[in-house]
Amino acid sequence: MPIAVAEGHKGLIPEDHPLALGVAGRGSSPPTIDMLQNADVLLMLGCTLSEGTTVSFGNKVIPKRAKLIQADADPTEIGKLYPLELGIISDPGCVARDLLLEIKARQIDRRPVEELPRVKDWLQRKKAWEDSLLPLRNAAKVPIQRFRLFHDLRKALPREAIVSAGSGGTDRWFEHAFQSLAHTTYTYSSGWRAVGAQMGEALGAKVALPDQLIVCIISDGSLMMSIQEIATAVAYNLPVLFVIMHNDVFGNMRLYQQKGFESRYIGTELNLPNLANIAQDFGAYAERVEKPEEIIPAVNRALASGQPSFLDVVIDKSPENLLPPIGFR
Repeated sequence: MPIAVAEGHKGLIPEDHPLALGVAGRGSSPPTIDMLQNADVLLMLGCTLSEGTTVSFGNKVIPKRAKLIQADADPTEIGKLYPLELGIISDPGCVARDLLLEIKARQIDRRPVEELPRVKDWLQRKKAWEDSLLPLRNAAKVPIQRFRLFHDLRKALPREAIVSAGSGGTDRWFEHAFQSLAHTTYTYSSGWRAVGAQMGEALGAKVALPDQLIVCIISDGSLMMSIQEIATAVAYNLPVLFVIMHNDVFGNMRLYQQKGFESRYIGTELNLPNLANIAQDFGAYAERVEKPEEIIPAVNRALASGQPSFLDVVIDKSPENLLPPIGFR
């Protein structure tokens, strides 16, 4: 069964696995939404079906005609939002283990998953989507395009790195454009949390997992809400890599002001200084990145420094690029 994860659980299974659909919700890719919409049955394990995962509780993600099976340890979650074919009050891990035992007992067809017709169809759709993104991922435009940034970060970072992102438009771009190969559990607590919390989350993850590489992709607005924590990172020598998406706006809110209030903007323009200079003054390793070809060398230098590191990446702030191009606005 192809597997999609709810918002806040990106990388629960590595996204290069043939059965991985990525994130279900506002950051989904078009082939992921197509696969979900054409499902006959959805088995939902421990999924609360949040506003973000369902895109405002309608049928944009959860298909109207599919049979829904929901397993959750909390009985109040069962059937709370969508009518079910079957509800199971149980720890979802127990349900998954029991299903595996049943499948083995029944000697279900165990061909390689790539040979199954439905999976073949998914892989073809996924490849077509990936191929269509190549020009964007290799874009040499300045300011830097988000597809290029996320593509180069994936190339530069080791597979086991735990990579997370801030809330708002940053989170939606991350879910849409970055390939997660490790679970973001420790630095991404849910699909909804305060802007500005991400620095503390990432530093806490590094304390809990000192041998893991922790990377936090954070917006300039979010960084400014907790910028004093750079001093904390330096004081306790917590070598987390922070990649700052710097476009001088609160992008998510600015987009809604543009669409819903005829571009009458208030409180969404930031006009920030060079944030790398500020991080350096705190004693961290920092660079400003203004051209796409600078991304990978800057990441390599930051990781080699062994220090708390901040890359101030200047990105495009044009209205059409504030959120990923998936139609969910």
